[in-house]
Amino acid sequence: MKDITSVQFIIPNKLAAFIYKGDMDINILNILLSTWRSVDDLFQFYETNKRIIANSTISSIFYSWENFSEDIMLDLEQLEDFIDDVANGKVNLDNAFHPLSRKEENVKILSLRKHRCKWLRIYAIRIDENLYVITGGAIKITQKMQDHIDTRYELTQLDYSRQWLKDQGIETDESFYCYFDL
Repeated sequence: MKDITSVQFIIPNKLAAFIYKGDMDINILNILLSTWRSVDDLFQFYETNKRIIANSTISSIFYSWENFSEDIMLDLEQLEDFIDDVANGKVNLDNAFHPLSRKEENVKILSLRKHRCKWLRIYAIRIDENLYVITGGAIKITQKMQDHIDTRYELTQLDYSRQWLKDQGIETDESFYCYFDL
């Protein structure tokens, strides 16, 4: 798992993203967006996973690289619109991030959440009401997170990050701000 070194606000007092050791002080959301915008990275992902993608419930056997790349670009636009809407107060984060699983349905301290588009997912931990920290994201091509190496890794990173927050005594917005000196 990646060790957390810092956090950076994407939207002040609402949406933050972790900075992991070795990521040159670049937050995980910026890394994800850069990777998903990279045609080379996206094509490599498609080539590696095209059989899984073709058998997905959201594509068909005739689903092509062109279809996939177009869908990812549309998802990226949706994510950018989502971030703008949160920044402009049009979206409440507690309504925009959905429970990761049924056991996370009740809003609780450090609950695991996701924001989803057709293919893209951003994973976050709810620190407090309308305050989330992004731990990572993935192109989700299988029904269950456990069924693909990328989403399985993200699930593990989520669990690791939640435990790390608990170990640091971060369980409220106040302790979050104090720990990271925000």
